[in-house]
Amino acid sequence: MQNRNCLLETECALAKTDLIWRDEVTQRFGPDSVLTLGHREQAKGEDGTPMRRAFEARGQAVAAWRNARRQIRFGAGTYAGRNQSSPKSTRLVSADIAGAGRLA
Repeated sequence: MQNRNCLLETECALAKTDLIWRDEVTQRFGPDSVLTLGHREQAKGEDGTPMRRAFEARGQAVAAWRNARRQIRFGAGTYAGRNQSSPKSTRLVSADIAGAGRLA
């Protein structure tokens, strides 16, 4: 049950960080920019900008979510027989969300 709660927390963090990043990209480049820019360099933002912080927080949230899914599927700390380093906890990702300046 604890792993499922962790998965739920990481899904929420991913949804929030994705929303924040999409908002930053849309504000800067227009309504279709998330689709047209995707993962191009422009969509990452410049160092130190809210867009870059949102992009990095989103990436950390994706890693935490994937790790939570692996723990449910394969057991804690392993994935297909290989040890995996643990990504940032959801608490640290939440702090990154707050640092992005949109949601706390």
